[in-house]
Amino acid sequence: MSLKTEAENIVAYLKLLDYLQQFGKVGIAGSVALDLIVKPDIDVHVLAKNNDLFQIVDPVYRYLLDFPEIQKVNICDYRDRNGIKIGLGEYRGATCSWSIDIWLTTNEKTTGFELAERLNRDLTASQRELILKIKKDYYDRDACFESLSTAIYRAVVDHGIQSLSEFKKMDINSLLL
Repeated sequence: MSLKTEAENIVAYLKLLDYLQQFGKVGIAGSVALDLIVKPDIDVHVLAKNNDLFQIVDPVYRYLLDFPEIQKVNICDYRDRNGIKIGLGEYRGATCSWSIDIWLTTNEKTTGFELAERLNRDLTASQRELILKIKKDYYDRDACFESLSTAIYRAVVDHGIQSLSEFKKMDINSLLL
């Protein structure tokens, strides 16, 4: 079973997309949407209809805790970026443990919808291979950090990076602005 299929099976079992659609536009983003998974991490984004994200947080974390295999739900305040993240640090899948992050936002620019759509349309096979190589290098060195994948995607696609060594020379923070 591919990691993408495993991730999609988890999302389907939890009925995340069905449940979350009541709160706004919902979709899978990040590496699962792009089939560029190195780190087992599922990102589900919600562009909320309601500006008060805290009214969404309570029913979502209660919904998640109704599953017996979910023991812990984390909530992170990113209101400075118009968002709140609801996360499961560890969810046991068929082959590995996954982290699952639900990003609630009122700002479409902070969802991964547009980026995933553009990359799924435009990525070449060689760019996919390079992205996976860079991601694997950081993952193997336990050097992953939030938004690393987005920085890698932008470096390869928007800045024409051709190798891991070129990526390592870049100012990664400039890619996240």
